[in-house]
Amino acid sequence: MKNLLKIAGLVLLLTACSKEKSIQKYFVDKHEDVDFTALDISTKTLFSNFEELTKEEKEQLKNISKLNVLVLNSSNQDKMNIEYKEVSEILNQSSYSSLIEVNSEDGSMMMNIEGNDVNNVNELVFLGKNDEMGMIVARVLGKHINPTNFYQTMKMAEKMDTEVLENLTKQFDLN
Repeated sequence: MKNLLKIAGLVLLLTACSKEKSIQKYFVDKHEDVDFTALDISTKTLFSNFEELTKEEKEQLKNISKLNVLVLNSSNQDKMNIEYKEVSEILNQSSYSSLIEVNSEDGSMMMNIEGNDVNNVNELVFLGKNDEMGMIVARVLGKHINPTNFYQTMKMAEKMDTEVLENLTKQFDLN
């Protein structure tokens, strides 16, 4: 029994001291950073016309529970580059799989999922950086989302209440 307790304690200690960073911890840490603007948005907030959506569209939105967004403006290029590198390193860990990565003169972006099963995604992370506009990290949380779900949700953007986003950008001076 003593050996079992020692082993359990050792396992707990090793997992608690893991050096691997997570997007969730990054979001929590940056929520307190005055240089960042943090938004936590439910899908129902984005679709104030939720009742007007079709049954299929409502079902689709049930798979996506929340959208977390961090925005860093471009006023401090050094900090933006450091933060972009930090998030990139997190997304390049083995716990994330890359869906797309684009680098151009205008900026950089990447989209990753947690895990390797593209047909059963619970977390999607978008990271984008532009020297003029700044940096954005968006985290979509849900359950059992698959590529068809992503595509259908993106198509629903035209039904989204953009006034909600416009008010948020004005409120947080994100223009």
